[in-house]
Amino acid sequence: MAYLENLTLQNFRSYPALNLNDIPHKNIVLSGANGAGKTNILEALSLLAPGRGLRNSKVAEMQKKDTDQNTGWVISTEINTLYDNVRIGTGRDPQNDKRLIKINGTSVKAQSQLGEWMSCLWLTPQMDRLFLDDKSARRRFFDRLVFTFDPGHMGRLTRYENAMRQRLKLLKEGQDDAGWFTGLESQMAETAIAICAARQNFCEKLQDAYVSATDDEKSS
Repeated sequence: MAYLENLTLQNFRSYPALNLNDIPHKNIVLSGANGAGKTNILEALSLLAPGRGLRNSKVAEMQKKDTDQNTGWVISTEINTLYDNVRIGTGRDPQNDKRLIKINGTSVKAQSQLGEWMSCLWLTPQMDRLFLDDKSARRRFFDRLVFTFDPGHMGRLTRYENAMRQRLKLLKEGQDDAGWFTGLESQMAETAIAICAARQNFCEKLQDAYVSATDDEKSS
């Protein structure tokens, strides 16, 4: 189990600066009036994991509006893990509005590397129809659950979708290169099997956790 030791924000959303230190290693409830900045803190936490965060916003949209746009927003934390503490930072590059990521002071190019240290999952009021609407939304939510325990899952999904898009493009262009199609379809098939295996493995873990849970845990 990993725990956040602290959280620092600069020029992020409604916060010109915020320092939260000695964060308790237990469940935490944020309370306050509407507009106090509770969701902004949760969004900052979600950006410490791979992806575009809680609100799925563009990098430039998260900059505090009345601040110098030449100074990008910054989120940083120190995470206590079973092995050692790790420092994670992310923020906006004011030169090109791209997202920067550092782990232990070293810049990294792939967001997926954040998944080795941090994973986030959320249910928000905007997602209240998740189990009523289109099945694709539920599948994406389930894949995010899988990714929480298996960081490699997101790479499999990306690989499958890329191959599928390439195949669709060939079909639209009327290409008839059998070797190209065979290679893409083989990649799709192999990746699809790996995706299904990861989903099934996670389902089995969920079932085992439910069976072993106490009645109080099940009711909560």
